[in-house]
Amino acid sequence: MEAAQVLAPLLLFVGNAVCGILAHWLHLRLDAKQRHPRYFCCAMLFAGGLLLGVSFLELLPQASDVMSGLQPPFPFAEVTLSSGFLLSFLGQELLRAYCLFRNRRILSRSSSEGSPLGSVSGSYYGSTANGNNSMPQPRPPDLFVAPVVQGSLILLGSVSLAYYLRSNSLGATADFTWKAFLTTAFQSYLVAYAVSLVLYASAGRGTLMLWGSVFYAIVPALGCVVGLAARSKMNVVAAGVMDALCGGAVLFVTCFEVLQRYGRSALPPPLQLVPVAAGMGVWALFLYLFPKVQ
Repeated sequence: MEAAQVLAPLLLFVGNAVCGILAHWLHLRLDAKQRHPRYFCCAMLFAGGLLLGVSFLELLPQASDVMSGLQPPFPFAEVTLSSGFLLSFLGQELLRAYCLFRNRRILSRSSSEGSPLGSVSGSYYGSTANGNNSMPQPRPPDLFVAPVVQGSLILLGSVSLAYYLRSNSLGATADFTWKAFLTTAFQSYLVAYAVSLVLYASAGRGTLMLWGSVFYAIVPALGCVVGLAARSKMNVVAAGVMDALCGGAVLFVTCFEVLQRYGRSALPPPLQLVPVAAGMGVWALFLYLFPKVQ
């Protein structure tokens, strides 16, 4: 059994690398967003269904089970999930405002240094239409200004935290079983695939977001290693609160940066629900095949 516990972090990393990093890299190589738009929209809606399953079928029920015994009787889990939703919205807007302010300062500084007397003609980014090749090129707008990029980072952080806690609890469990491992592992693999698609969609051909898929592949394995080494779990109520907050963040990103953005795809309106329902159905099927071990 000790050998199985030692093998668990490796299997978590390899599975998440295949479902996350490899899937992200293949979409980059194929340029799926531009060359295969119909497939890509269906894949994003399917990923949205998976993420709805994460929020409604995994994180919220888990938090509700933990927090239902708190006194006085109150829907703590639902309120906490709503708080996570609102905090994600505020976090996205604050990050966007910071990026816009930062870029505005950079562009205004570059503009004033390149043309102090306002005599430079051409476009703002240094057009050479009038033979002016000496104007410094101001930095273009930052990638992270885009709300979809900020949403993907919020999603990456929330699911990484949620599955770090799950794998940490798995590693710290003395009576480790393969059934418990499979429950956590297969959920983590599905999340890795969905997150890789969202990260790819936020940056297109850029490879920067590929590091997000690498980060998610490492985090659950790291949580399992820490659990094996420390043999201590996070407080149950605190873990429930974190699950609910992460569930709200996942729900926010799924609704506003996945389903809303790709719902108006090439598919006719009734058929747009099919990939979403398929994603939730796959998540429900895995919960049925690998029920949570108490």
